[in-house]
Amino acid sequence: MNPIALVHPLISKLAAVYRDETFWVATRHALHAFRLRCFPPQDHFDQIYHTRTTGRLQPWELGNHADARFGKAYDPVWAGGFEEAMQQLSVTPQSTTFIDLGSGKGRALILASEYGFASIIGVEYSERLMADARRNLEITGTSATLICQSAADYVFPSEPLVVFLFNPFGPEILQSVLSHLYAHDAFVVYVTPLHAGAFTQFPRFTLVYDKPYLKIWRIQPTDKETCKNGLLPVHIQML
Repeated sequence: MNPIALVHPLISKLAAVYRDETFWVATRHALHAFRLRCFPPQDHFDQIYHTRTTGRLQPWELGNHADARFGKAYDPVWAGGFEEAMQQLSVTPQSTTFIDLGSGKGRALILASEYGFASIIGVEYSERLMADARRNLEITGTSATLICQSAADYVFPSEPLVVFLFNPFGPEILQSVLSHLYAHDAFVVYVTPLHAGAFTQFPRFTLVYDKPYLKIWRIQPTDKETCKNGLLPVHIQML
């Protein structure tokens, strides 16, 4: 058989693909998606701080951990949302601990460092994100404690707290977190509060700021719990 006769149909198909504008549009979109995936553009925060906190990651990309089935995709909190939340709190930072549950690559920790909190803690189950956070904290000179564990197992310190959540997990873990906070003096800041309904199971949490994209709850220990835990009640007035 003539070799040209064998090759000619393939050449004809390749020529048709080459002339097909739809193919090239799809190819450009695929290459653009690949570039954004592997080399995410720096946003304004990363440009200012010279960090790398951008880039969406799905739970299955964050390591083999039991929490992955309850976790949400990683995205960094937007600075404007964080600042709005902080403006609603008239806390005394020097006597308050800031805790970010699902701290990711450390953006909220870096932002919190500008408010003068007594201590800053990030809790994150993903070792991959934790490694990125360490690098970002080092770049910015941010002093924070990073704890690699499930938020459901985290034991909160006894001092007044600001607990920050940027929709890091589903209601299963959120319920555990709220039960552990029940005898504490804390504000819970919840950005993108998709599972706000979990708070209805814990009536002592009082909603003090209510927006569709940002909710803040307040809880204080009762006198009995205060005596039991050796805590002094700290009354923080909201702006």
